[in-house]
Amino acid sequence: WQREELLGRIHAALTARDTAAARALVDRAAAGGPPSERLAYYRALLLVQEGDLDGALAAARPLRSARETALRGEADRIVASVAKILAYRAYTGDGAARNPWLGLSYMDEACEAGDADSCDNARRVRGRR
Repeated sequence: WQREELLGRIHAALTARDTAAARALVDRAAAGGPPSERLAYYRALLLVQEGDLDGALAAARPLRSARETALRGEADRIVASVAKILAYRAYTGDGAARNPWLGLSYMDEACEAGDADSCDNARRVRGRR
């Protein structure tokens, strides 16, 4: 029950966008027991809030095949939104080194995770080649 209480506190800290508290709680939970899909999900959300989009994407990818259906859906949402942002940055060079091929790869990943705009963008980019 203590683990569930800790996960609840992580959720509350993330909801309040208190990244310092969430980081401390995530680290405490990780040190205090076996890894869980729920903790990995919270870690991915924390990485988004901290601005580590590459880390968030890496953390969310395996959760797309989580045991819990709800977590799979949330992981799809994270992957779609983060990959879409990274696609824009890589494709345009705004906020990242310009790499259209990497941008297209992120577009495909966001599309596969359910982002229709990324599907449209990837089709448009491929039509220009």
